[in-house]
Amino acid sequence: MRHILQHSRSTQHKHQGYTLIELMIANGLGIMLIVGVVQIFTANSQSIRVVDASARVQESGRIGLDMMAKDIRMADYWGCAPTGDILNHLKTSDLDYNADIHNPTSATGLDGQNNVASGVAINTIDVLDGSDTITFRGASPLDGVKIQTPYMNVNAATIHINTGANLPKGMLILITNCKGGDFFSNTNQNTSTSGNIIHSTGNLPAVGNIDNLIKNLSQTYTDDAVISSPYTKTYFIGTGSIPGTTSLYRYQPELPGGADEIIPNVVDMQLVYGDDTNSNGSVNRWADSSVVTLDNAIAVRITLTIESPNDNIVGGEPLRREYSITSTIRNRLL
Repeated sequence: MRHILQHSRSTQHKHQGYTLIELMIANGLGIMLIVGVVQIFTANSQSIRVVDASARVQESGRIGLDMMAKDIRMADYWGCAPTGDILNHLKTSDLDYNADIHNPTSATGLDGQNNVASGVAINTIDVLDGSDTITFRGASPLDGVKIQTPYMNVNAATIHINTGANLPKGMLILITNCKGGDFFSNTNQNTSTSGNIIHSTGNLPAVGNIDNLIKNLSQTYTDDAVISSPYTKTYFIGTGSIPGTTSLYRYQPELPGGADEIIPNVVDMQLVYGDDTNSNGSVNRWADSSVVTLDNAIAVRITLTIESPNDNIVGGEPLRREYSITSTIRNRLL
């Protein structure tokens, strides 16, 4: 009988549930485990957002600085000829003529504004208050375009080049060799089957083109000459296409379509120039454009400030980084 009672008590003990204290302890441990997992997940998610944001702003900084550094190095290039030996054929009284752009003998290869005031716009885009702008000018060689025989004398209006260049009527052309150069408007449509550049006087539509005042060239050019086209590039920070943002823009008045928004979420650009005050080929001081005579500058230091597009990165704010590069104007060191 005693054996039976003991067996019954043992069976009852085996079928008893957890006590309230045991359940509370188990629930507490489970909650602690879940909280820990959530914290780890949140920390990892935040780390991923920071890494992603850092990669984005770093890539934007690299692309923007690389583009501008290339233009700094090429600024003030006007072919092999010294600028004083380039004959400008353009009609200076033409309404579209601009001496800063259309005269290689006097064009400013480097220009800029320091701490732009409120209300300034470039190509209808508002420039960010307090940011800097920079403008590069020069001539870019036309790849694959070469002068061919017969080499025309200075009185002829035609210059024979290889076919397929497709140089439009009204395009500004700079032809140089190491003796000198000629700068004029192409007065004939160059096509895939026509290998001619024409530099006659007049003969161009009035709006958006500049007539030639002089027809005759300064010399006869052969296949060693370089054919280029002048350019003007202005970089600035302006109102972005996404509301509430600003972007890095590049404006080239020679090209259709207005200013190009090249890097979004750029919130500032600051520039200082390396001034060669004693013409010894080295930088003697660094200062902004309000201090430096830009014709004497031989280097430029650019600093771009870039934000991540995501606001919740650092303390509820976007990630912000500064990137800088220093580049020389190599055409002024030759």
